[in-house]
Amino acid sequence: MKRLLCVLMALVMMALLMPTIAGADEPTQIQCPCCGGVAYEYSDSGEYDDGTTLVKYEVYGEWCESCCYHSHVYIENGEVVETSSSSCNWSSWETIKEPTETEPGVEERTCPGIEGYRKSHKQTREIPPTGKEEEPHIHAEEWVPGRPATCTRTGLTDGVKCKWCGEVLVAQKEIPKNDHVYSMWVPNGLGKHYATCQNNCGYKIDAECQTVQLPIKNASGVAISLCPVCGACEGATATAVKGLKVGEGAPYRGTLRVWSIQADENNKYLAVSFDRFGKVMQPEGEVSITLPAELKGTAAGIVGADGNVTSVQESDGTLKLDFGSTQVIVLKGN
Repeated sequence: MKRLLCVLMALVMMALLMPTIAGADEPTQIQCPCCGGVAYEYSDSGEYDDGTTLVKYEVYGEWCESCCYHSHVYIENGEVVETSSSSCNWSSWETIKEPTETEPGVEERTCPGIEGYRKSHKQTREIPPTGKEEEPHIHAEEWVPGRPATCTRTGLTDGVKCKWCGEVLVAQKEIPKNDHVYSMWVPNGLGKHYATCQNNCGYKIDAECQTVQLPIKNASGVAISLCPVCGACEGATATAVKGLKVGEGAPYRGTLRVWSIQADENNKYLAVSFDRFGKVMQPEGEVSITLPAELKGTAAGIVGADGNVTSVQESDGTLKLDFGSTQVIVLKGN
């Protein structure tokens, strides 16, 4: 009983010190979790002496006048003392003036308040005269905001409902999740590579490196191996080539990868491949690739498994390549 009296005294003191609804802090406008309309968030804190100890209190709450939603939490010395929450808490309609055959009546309903923070308020509406037919209800449209879809959550279209009766006039529809948009594959140095979603959703995938022994050697005579997906290279350094275009004949939904490899001071190569979901794939048929302007004329021919070079058709930087039975084509530069 003593604790209850202290709580009531604190609330009364707060009510006297607060000329506005919100108390020490002005209310913050938020979206009502009950009706989707405009609601307010308030908070207060302070301390009082209950006769034996100094009590520190905190108050947090939300309220919406449109639908009468409220949520209220009272905390003393870090412990929750009182909580209350109610969604769409209007009382039942009560007749305060009976209608006659010629005169309309009146009915009202009440939204309870929160002591020291929000006064109770009422809504009234007219009751049609008994001698007349009731007029049809006219909806007052209220926008219900949707939300965009992300990689991890479905979205919702905007909707419309009646402000007064709550009837849904335009239903919200679910928007499917977006596809992840991955970065380039990155080697982790442990025989794997990974890619992260660029939409900052935190999603990450990884796969084993697809190491291929290339038919070329570095200046020390050491054979060069390459993962055509992430560019992890042994015996040399591989640099991704950007600005390429793929013509007709490219594998469906495959990603073109071209790596520039400097084997020694005089020998530069291009390793061309396609991958899908982090694994090297085997293209079918002829593929045409257009090099960026700075690389036009650099590809002299295809290096075979025996090290011999076969010329490749080139037209203004466009190469026609037939992968045949190999997953990676190595081009020797001029």
